[in-house]
Amino acid sequence: SICFALTEPSAGSDASAIKTTAVKDGDDYVINGEKVFISGFKVSDYALVVTKATNGEDRHHGFSAFFVETDSPGLVATPLEMLGHWPLGTFMLHFDDVRVPADHLLGELDRAWPAMSEYLMYERLCLSAARTGAAQAALDDSLAYAKTREQFGRPIGKFQAVSHKLADMQLQVHLSRLLLQWYTWKFECGTNTRSDAAMLKLYSCEMYKEVADLGLQVLGGYGYSMEYDLQRHYREARLGVIGAGTSEVQRNIIAKALGL
Repeated sequence: SICFALTEPSAGSDASAIKTTAVKDGDDYVINGEKVFISGFKVSDYALVVTKATNGEDRHHGFSAFFVETDSPGLVATPLEMLGHWPLGTFMLHFDDVRVPADHLLGELDRAWPAMSEYLMYERLCLSAARTGAAQAALDDSLAYAKTREQFGRPIGKFQAVSHKLADMQLQVHLSRLLLQWYTWKFECGTNTRSDAAMLKLYSCEMYKEVADLGLQVLGGYGYSMEYDLQRHYREARLGVIGAGTSEVQRNIIAKALGL
């Protein structure tokens, strides 16, 4: 299994600003630097580490990607306490003269940026599918609760204030699923664009956040309780509009495609 190590303390939305270096030394490359907010390190055999191997000709040149074994000498992983994303964990990685065989270079030296951009589109597809499925789970839990929880002598789902929330949740999940199917079709045909991926990621993640919030409101006090899953959806959904490109970044990509 592999985790992806791109983000750094000084390089978040501006991924081209990374400072981790890889210097050739004999048959190896020596990696130094830091990565942060790395998901799944504890369950991975390798980290795909993006470095600045040389001084680039421009801000998108000079990037390389290496498969680094997670138990490599000089690689220290520190777990970070986060609001959510607990099963996979989130880590800070410190590289101190970590030696990597030259044949662990993925693709061409200094030319990882185009492939990395392609990967980010695929990542946004996967994350959007996960958010859409999670939103469906939040809707299912909320609907089941609304059908069984009674107040004033009848199930709370019979009250318009509650039923309209559930109707809005159903609409948003359904639209996200349709958008996901549309993008997956374009991805399979090879006609997908960065703007397409941005629209999918933006909508599905904002949708999950809204659905989780509405679902928690349907459950009321129980939604705020750690005994019910809605609190987890509420926490996890917040990550979606930050990780793998913030909602603001997705809007920038869409606006650029419009010629703005």
